[in-house]
Amino acid sequence: MRAMLVLVIASAWAANAPGQPGDEAPRLTKQEFCDLASRWPLAGAIEVRYVLDDMNDRTFGYDAASGAWYSFWPVFHGNDPRGRYFERDRSTGQVLPNDLPMDENKIFEQLVAPQVFVRKICEMPQVEVEVEAWGDGGMVARMSLPVGSRYFVVNPLHPGVVYEPSRTSVWIDRHGQVRRFQQHEKQEPVELEYDPRSWTTVPVVTSFRMGLGHRFELVRFTPLGEGRQDLFEIDAVVAASRSHNKHPPLIARRTQSTPEQAEANQRALRDAGVSQPGPWYAFDRLRWPMLIAGVVLVTLGVVAYVRQRR
Repeated sequence: MRAMLVLVIASAWAANAPGQPGDEAPRLTKQEFCDLASRWPLAGAIEVRYVLDDMNDRTFGYDAASGAWYSFWPVFHGNDPRGRYFERDRSTGQVLPNDLPMDENKIFEQLVAPQVFVRKICEMPQVEVEVEAWGDGGMVARMSLPVGSRYFVVNPLHPGVVYEPSRTSVWIDRHGQVRRFQQHEKQEPVELEYDPRSWTTVPVVTSFRMGLGHRFELVRFTPLGEGRQDLFEIDAVVAASRSHNKHPPLIARRTQSTPEQAEANQRALRDAGVSQPGPWYAFDRLRWPMLIAGVVLVTLGVVAYVRQRR
């Protein structure tokens, strides 16, 4: 009897001993994920330029110390070292700060420098993260962001707005570097390849793809050094955009409406690198053809009505 009791106790201990098959791995926390990511620190400031073709390019600037950034295309905007968002009005040419609490540059964070995205997520206690072990000492974090954006976590969408929830996933290796990124669970994860020159500052990818479009290739990486927050002040950013010939032309939307003037606007935008103008511009180009077509249709309608009355 005693021998049987000892056997039962030994069997129970073996079944619950750590490391046995079937044991669930301990749940990892967001803090553990952020601690691992911090092993790959961000330092200094950079400016990068990516090109798709002669008419499509993207220029980004980022300062790791202050979190300031700027982007010239497709919108001239940024966030200065004091955290003020600014944007250029295309019709007036003014670049002024406004009250919009916007510190997110989604394209840069999620497609160009995902290490920045991870840092921002770790600074936001509002974002809940599910963490699992991955690979040889790495981790994968999954989180749900409204419309895939950090901005709408802090600034909720208007009541009644419906969006499809989806999870963003980030994989980091045992050194803390982001190796794989998935913007949306319906998309395939992207394996990241970084430019070696950027490893000691802000890691940026050698190329990126927007949606199902073509790939933007890195053509210029410029380290700006440390302690250069002055380069991210509004006046400095405007000067930098002009030196790169990336200052969008002013468009007088109310006064230029003839086909000749609309074509001149098109050439100005094309020369500046804008390949997909906004809806107002498309209407400006089509205004006269639409007006002529409308007159023709009305004339045909009147003729048909007169004939029917006869």
